[in-house]
Amino acid sequence: GRFGEGCATVLAPAVSAEVRATPATGALLELTSGDSLRVPPNALAQDTEIMMAVYDVEGLEVVSGGATGALRSHVTELTPLGLALATPATLSLQHSGAQTASNLAIFFWNDADNAWEEVEGSTVDGAAISAPISHLSRCAVLEKAPPAVFVADDDDDGLSVGAIVGIVVGCVAGIALLGAVFYYVSTSQKPAVAASEAVKKGSPAPSQPAGVVFAGSNFPSNPQPEQPQQA
Repeated sequence: GRFGEGCATVLAPAVSAEVRATPATGALLELTSGDSLRVPPNALAQDTEIMMAVYDVEGLEVVSGGATGALRSHVTELTPLGLALATPATLSLQHSGAQTASNLAIFFWNDADNAWEEVEGSTVDGAAISAPISHLSRCAVLEKAPPAVFVADDDDDGLSVGAIVGIVVGCVAGIALLGAVFYYVSTSQKPAVAASEAVKKGSPAPSQPAGVVFAGSNFPSNPQPEQPQQA
């Protein structure tokens, strides 16, 4: 609709005013509703008729862009729509939200995206809220959408705490097993290493256990029986 999703009714403005703004002096528009627009000097390239009109659609529910909930003010239309300002003007609107609300902001209606878009730099001062604007458009006070909060889903594919603990315990047990194997291998090799070192130093090698036959040139593997001597 003209002022956002769900608003297709064409309304006549409740309050309006028009002023001729010049590059040298700018302009000040003040409505009986309490809304105002201050255009500073050097904001315009030439003399321009600026109109400010208020449409009573407060309470309209909108869900658009960075806004949510209901309109917290009238919709104010500034024309000529889309007129760019070399120096930002100050727009002040009356709102119906809490007077210290930090979640309120002035939004403008983006015709290209068909959505409300937040004006940066909104400041709440009692029942009024103001913001710098760089072009003329349709504006209103809305609640800013809350930031997204991640909530864990029981059905998601993530690991549970129990699964993570099981993985950690398994890893620790695996490391302990590898350590035991390494200790066994290292200790079982010590006698062979000691014998080898003894041979290198000229020490006699440990005696062989009984029943072991040494192989070598001095120990024939198949001894022949002794022949009897002839007379």
